[in-house]
Amino acid sequence: MAEIRLELRGAFPHQQDFLDCPKRYAIAASGTKAGKTACGAMYGVRELVNRPGCRGWWVAPTFEQSVSVGLEAVRGLLPRDPDLVQVKTTSPPEIRIVPTGSVLSFKSADNPDSLYGPGVDFAILDEAGRQSEAAFVAVRSTVTATGGPMRLLTNPTPRTGWFWRLYTRGLHPDDPDVASFRWRTADNPLISREEIDDARRTLSESTFRSLYEGEFLDIGGSVFRGVRKAATGALKPGEAGRRYVGGLDLARTVDWTAAAVVDEEDCELVAFERWHGSSWEMTVGRVAELAKRYPGVRFNVDSTGLGDPVLEMLERNDVRVDGVKFTSTGKSHMVERLAALIEKGRLRFPPLEVLMGELESYEATTGPTGVVRYGAPSGMHDDCVTALMLATKDLDIEPSTEWTEDDVVIGESELSEVPSLDLDEKEGEW
Repeated sequence: MAEIRLELRGAFPHQQDFLDCPKRYAIAASGTKAGKTACGAMYGVRELVNRPGCRGWWVAPTFEQSVSVGLEAVRGLLPRDPDLVQVKTTSPPEIRIVPTGSVLSFKSADNPDSLYGPGVDFAILDEAGRQSEAAFVAVRSTVTATGGPMRLLTNPTPRTGWFWRLYTRGLHPDDPDVASFRWRTADNPLISREEIDDARRTLSESTFRSLYEGEFLDIGGSVFRGVRKAATGALKPGEAGRRYVGGLDLARTVDWTAAAVVDEEDCELVAFERWHGSSWEMTVGRVAELAKRYPGVRFNVDSTGLGDPVLEMLERNDVRVDGVKFTSTGKSHMVERLAALIEKGRLRFPPLEVLMGELESYEATTGPTGVVRYGAPSGMHDDCVTALMLATKDLDIEPSTEWTEDDVVIGESELSEVPSLDLDEKEGEW
């Protein structure tokens, strides 16, 4: 069999510590763009090349992530020579190293039962904290016969669940089987200090600590900090020449409809109304009256589950609207933006007890896959928060400044940070 020599160059120190870890379970809680996926790919390639005939798995929360992120990261480290590397993107997707006969298959964790099967020699779980415990148990069963290692990498998740328990176990240096690593975005020298400082200024403290410092989130307590400090504004009549944006959370019979209008220039809530038990016609009429009082206001409307008819009714009554369908990711972004606006003193609103009460009781909970869900506690309402989130979803967290062409930076994928591998092809080596 051909001799395979692999020379790994360019791994950053924090990645190298992970790659060199001798323990069976190595776990990395990583800030954004710290090189998490790149490091997982380097580990996978090293195993494939150095362990002839081995079989490994790369498991991600979804099939799309497994292939478009995982497979592409691994393929990017290997030569594009079909005599050396064969890539199969159809189900089941896999990468085969021809000289060694080693194979890395790419799997999805969304159906844990499908992960029970033949034994594998190693497993890499990308975004492990967002996979269910059932998926982890299934993958763990595949390395039982081989005693193979598992490498788990993720952006931080809430301080709960199976991943948090395993991570905290690895923080004890005397644990014989588990080692845990925490990576900050600043550990990647390709990310400028200015970029990190900008994120610190523009994001809420909790979001920054999670995304950039690699810290796990505390679940429980209020999502919004400094609510009472921000409650220094007052309701004001509309003025010609001001820029207004509105948020509208529509309700059917039991819940409440809430409407909020924010002055974009002052970042201040200037109008707020809340009602329930009205027909759609009465609701549309009430919103239309509100729109007349605030010239040019455009309402962002929660259209999830309601479809287009209500939006069309509003438009027929000369209300400018944009429908917003809530997804878990989109809602998280809106919550984080509102939290940052309040925490940094950018947004002001009147001391309305119903609004402050909803903001202070609004909570984050986590499901079995580690996904954070935001909303009111059981038996309470969050229509006021939703209307305010919709009104502020596009506001700048810092006062706007003049932008020039040179200020525009196009973000790059984490894959651009993948260090190079030397795979020399000579005298039977590559």
